[in-house]
Amino acid sequence: MTNNEKTALVTGANSGIGFETAAQLAGKGYGNIIFVARTIQKSVNTAARLREQGFKSNYIPLTMDTTEVKSAKEASGKLIEMGRQIDLLILNAGSAAADLTRNSNGVDLTFASTLVGHHVLTISLLEKGLLSDEANIVIAGSEAARGDVSGMALPDFDSISDAEFGSDIEKTLEAFARGYAPDKYHVMKAYSIAKLYVAWWASAISEKIPKGMRAFAISPGSVPGTNFGRNQSFMFRRVMIPLMGSFIGKAMGMSSPTSAGALRYISAVELPGETNGRFYASPPKKMTGIPEVVNTDLLNDYAKRDAAWNVIVGLSGGIDYFRARSAGSESANLKRKIA
Repeated sequence: MTNNEKTALVTGANSGIGFETAAQLAGKGYGNIIFVARTIQKSVNTAARLREQGFKSNYIPLTMDTTEVKSAKEASGKLIEMGRQIDLLILNAGSAAADLTRNSNGVDLTFASTLVGHHVLTISLLEKGLLSDEANIVIAGSEAARGDVSGMALPDFDSISDAEFGSDIEKTLEAFARGYAPDKYHVMKAYSIAKLYVAWWASAISEKIPKGMRAFAISPGSVPGTNFGRNQSFMFRRVMIPLMGSFIGKAMGMSSPTSAGALRYISAVELPGETNGRFYASPPKKMTGIPEVVNTDLLNDYAKRDAAWNVIVGLSGGIDYFRARSAGSESANLKRKIA
């Protein structure tokens, strides 16, 4: 199949990396590009900007608030009505609130915007057969999920679980997702934890989707030219982001252009099949550079991964997907549950 026959969907397509991703897809000749944004006007404006740049793809605007299950269900319903199979699903949208704010279901907005709507959308498309046989699912990861980024340390889930939640890791992970963990809320910690769940989500869903499909968590790297900082503190917005985007910041490897981040997403279609379900990010302790598979004890903790999947399902209206990718992965899942 040529790119002209393919359909891609990009969430958060109205600005930053999302817009650049849509532009690169159009430049590669994707025949149909579905733009997902919080308002229809933002999606329409995205299409207009790309047409002004000379890109001739068929643009399809769609509205979805990724923080809300209801909105994601409505968007999924519209896609089901269209009946168009998607070949590349890029789940890029997300935000980080400076202060603890929750969606209508009591879920921290940082977590909800990153995972809830994306989970509902993806499962709905899978259930209705609207992902093509060789579809690639890409969800935005972050180097923060490695646990080695200054100011973005990950908590000791086991110690907290033992001390506060009767050693129930699922309750522990849900508490963090809802913003009820014992630690004082801090936006960068909440963001790091949400991105850890993203990596776990990609790993878990890779074992559930039909053979031939693939799922990846891919960090776009440190890209100041996005809306990520719009809800951050004054110091972060006015000092840190400009510094990261300056010549000095780029020379120090603190940031890269939006084009580089978008290319990481799109290049997922070229990743080797054996890396299905893996998390790609910059080299250890770096925020830029050639992305590589990330391995940490926490990322490879399948018990926590499966618990995180259950939490995400529970906070997304109970929407789950049960079909195993193959007899082998079904057996592996069964063995893990028995163990």
